Amino acid sequence: MRELLAGERLLWSGMPRQGVRFRSGDIFMIPFSLLWGGFAFFWEYNVVFNIKAPFFFPIFGGVFVLVGIHIVVERFFVDSYRRCRTYYGVTDQRALILSGIFFREIKQLSLPNLNEISLTERSNGSGDIAFGSPNPVYSMW
Repeated sequence: MRELLAGERLLWSGMPRQGVRFRSGDIFMIPFSLLWGGFAFFWEYNVVFNIKAPFFFPIFGGVFVLVGIHIVVERFFVDSYRRCRTYYGVTDQRALILSGIFFREIKQLSLPNLNEISLTERSNGSGDIAFGSPNPVYSMW
């Protein structure tokens, strides 16, 4: 791993779970996205086939249709692609997160400066490691 510092030892490395993944926040996001997308498509359909609509209405509605497509379907595939390009590493000095869709991003957390580290392990051997205090808003999404 070329991101390691001189004398640093890699203790653990891994990747997030792969494929399309549903999260607890999807219980709210999926109905919202269907309402958004449904209304956007309804708007666009009526504007395109209504001859008296002003010329900018289809453009305005088109933006909402594109957002609707993203939040209904595309966000799951973007998330899946992002996770297949994400790698985690824990060394004797730092925690590293290597990711990025278009550009390589490196996040590093100095272990001695972290106040909290929590581990949740499931019966199948998979689990979660959280560095620092959890953000309650983030966990919803």
